Amino acid sequence: MRKFFLVLSLWLSPFLLFFTLVTACSESEKKVASGYTEEQNAWDIQDTVAYLKLLKTWEPAQPVDSSREELTILGAPEDAFWYDIVFLSDASKHYAYANPKGPVGICDVIVYSDENGIRLMVNLDSTMEYYTQVLRRDSMFAVVTDRLDKTYENRNSIAACGEDSLAFVEQCEASKGTVVDQLGIGCMELHLICTKEIMPKKTASEFLDSTAKEMKARCADAMGVSLNVMGNGDERFIGKAPWRYMNPEISYGEVVDERDGQVYKTVTIDSLVWMAENLNYADSVSTPSLLGKSWCYNNEPDSCAKYGRFYTWGAAIDSVALANDPENPQQCGNGTYCRELSNLQGLCMEGWHLPSSAELNFLDDVASRGTPTVAIVDEKTDDPTYGPSTLRSAYLWNYGIDTYGLSLLPAGYYLFDTDSFERNGSVAFFWSLDYAEEYAWMFTMYDEKFSFNTHVGINEKYMYAISIRCVKD
Repeated sequence: MRKFFLVLSLWLSPFLLFFTLVTACSESEKKVASGYTEEQNAWDIQDTVAYLKLLKTWEPAQPVDSSREELTILGAPEDAFWYDIVFLSDASKHYAYANPKGPVGICDVIVYSDENGIRLMVNLDSTMEYYTQVLRRDSMFAVVTDRLDKTYENRNSIAACGEDSLAFVEQCEASKGTVVDQLGIGCMELHLICTKEIMPKKTASEFLDSTAKEMKARCADAMGVSLNVMGNGDERFIGKAPWRYMNPEISYGEVVDERDGQVYKTVTIDSLVWMAENLNYADSVSTPSLLGKSWCYNNEPDSCAKYGRFYTWGAAIDSVALANDPENPQQCGNGTYCRELSNLQGLCMEGWHLPSSAELNFLDDVASRGTPTVAIVDEKTDDPTYGPSTLRSAYLWNYGIDTYGLSLLPAGYYLFDTDSFERNGSVAFFWSLDYAEEYAWMFTMYDEKFSFNTHVGINEKYMYAISIRCVKD
């Protein structure tokens, strides 16, 4: 009789499982209908249907392949080898960075969507590192496979090799993973694998995306630079230097300056279209107002490529063109009050104009509209202060989140009365067309605060040359 019940139980098991899934499906659908997302449901393993849907994303469209690689380092046994991962699907570059200050310093993060894989490649003077993660499904669990393949330049790197190996093992064991050393013959090369089973709470693509951010941090650490100088590395922004610091979540437009062929990114904020980078126009032959009235930070052309040029206010409004206006010549820019300047092109390209103080105040309103603030700790008092960060690029500043894509960079400014360049990395200023006697309105942003400042003389003997951002007519 006992055997009969055992057989009956085994025979009924598939039906019981089916009944459980159907019941869970019904419960899951109720939850989704009540406002729960499938991802929220999947946090509970008992919600089988939502969990299986999430787990299904871990089934790669194309299985990962592998190849046997012979070990070629001096002193290795003749039969030493390891199995390398070979991605067969098309790759997409998620992030790229080349260290401009070092002879060798290149970092790429590559995503293989069809194979649920992602790879970090870091090439330095002394090491070449591949850090690879592959995601797959195994029965009712997701499997994360992390690989570290790293070669060292010479035997002087043995200590570093040992430290890297120990760190990898500790990280794997802390996440309840299993480590395999494919070589185990010394420390000139590392070929380590960490495999761990998890119950996923994210889709495979979300998991890879968060891994990509971790890989970028790993790259910054390897190169000895901070994350906020590395830029976003988005493929869309390969080209001009300032593009690397733009918000990859924003859809930018473009405008061509027909005067010199330069292309500028643009961004729409409510009803206004702004340049999303600083003007870098320098033709003083076609525009005589520029002669001796614009500068690159520290007189370095690379600074102009990155931050744009600094202009006096007289140059910004194109005072020579105003003075030579055949219908209504005006002597502006030398402390002389002239006509009210409205919708003035100034140095901007055709169809664009210098912003008015009203348009700058509009930016002030935007920055303050439900502004997320960032805590800034005063180094002297350890007390936090708070400042809006929505208009600053997320890079190069200490604090910035670039919510609207204006991507302001901390260009600094030039004091032409003392011939000194100041505060690159901590402030951003750009001109308005409005002025009152000796003072012109300017937009000013510091690393810790946001304000407008009218205490800048427009007389060319007075202090400032700053950046220009144009607005579309």
